Amino acid sequence: NDLHSNPHDALPEFLKPENIKDLKGNRPDSPEYDYSTLYVPSTFLKNQTPAMRQFWDFKSHNFDKVLFFKLGKFYEMFFDDAIIGNQILDLNWVGNDPKKLHVGFPEKLLEYKAEKLVSAGFKIAVIEQMETVEQFKNRIKSEKVKSDKVIKRELCNVLTKGTYYNYNNENNSNSKYDNENNQKNN
Repeated sequence: NDLHSNPHDALPEFLKPENIKDLKGNRPDSPEYDYSTLYVPSTFLKNQTPAMRQFWDFKSHNFDKVLFFKLGKFYEMFFDDAIIGNQILDLNWVGNDPKKLHVGFPEKLLEYKAEKLVSAGFKIAVIEQMETVEQFKNRIKSEKVKSDKVIKRELCNVLTKGTYYNYNNENNSNSKYDNENNQKNN
């Protein structure tokens, strides 16, 4: 797709390497820089949908991880995570808007996609929906104070080379992490 031929150009300005800051405003060359957080400007957030504001809240506190953000029966990946999903997981771009980098995969492929990314050295934050659509509708009706009308989500799992174990894979002893450790110990 020509629209996504150079996806890094489509990143929001604050997400481009020359503009990245942590939540406290530190740049990567600062000794105080926190690589696990990301400053997302409020001017950018106010133009986002409630679900995308929620996504950016998670991303701003988990910048060092690829987010698998649950939407219905799919895990979605956006912006810099979408580039990784496209390049490493071979996921196709969703839609034709080059300013909205977006890929996704069905929930049943979670283990497969997670294993592939973890094996490639990435950390993953799995963001799950914590209520059904029916529960969401009932909550919104009962709320006295108006909040973003968005399904509740929580970070439920962080997967890394040191924590990931695929119980469905009989060949776990051949994981990249185990092989690296075995080579060091031999």
